[in-house]
Amino acid sequence: MEARLEAGRGTALDTERARAFVEGTAAGLPALESALARARMRLAVLCGRPPSAFDDRLAGPLEPATVDAILEDHGSPVRPVLVGHDPDFTELVAVLCGAAGVPMRKGAFARVEVDRPLQPGAGTLRWLVPPDLLKPER
Repeated sequence: MEARLEAGRGTALDTERARAFVEGTAAGLPALESALARARMRLAVLCGRPPSAFDDRLAGPLEPATVDAILEDHGSPVRPVLVGHDPDFTELVAVLCGAAGVPMRKGAFARVEVDRPLQPGAGTLRWLVPPDLLKPER
């Protein structure tokens, strides 16, 4: 930050704003790390497995190559089921289907047929079940 100021490519105000942004971002990291740890624990309870059983790559962006590597490392299941959160999960479905956007609201289910290795645009969206369809009738 200071290097830009010293090179004449920014003002003291720009430098202070950048420093405040970095400090604010760093201050939010413990909350994000705590949320990740809680999510890992909930997943472990749900699956009846220890938290260490889950692949750390699942905590990052879900790119097709990353998902493909995870599947490969876990025995290449024939019909894997992926569960995720937004925005990563919606983006993964859209990328695999080559769509600009897929309305994956909270609680939605999608079936994407795709051959491996996973490639952007190589999948076909076979069905999409919105959460409203799963609500019991009253």
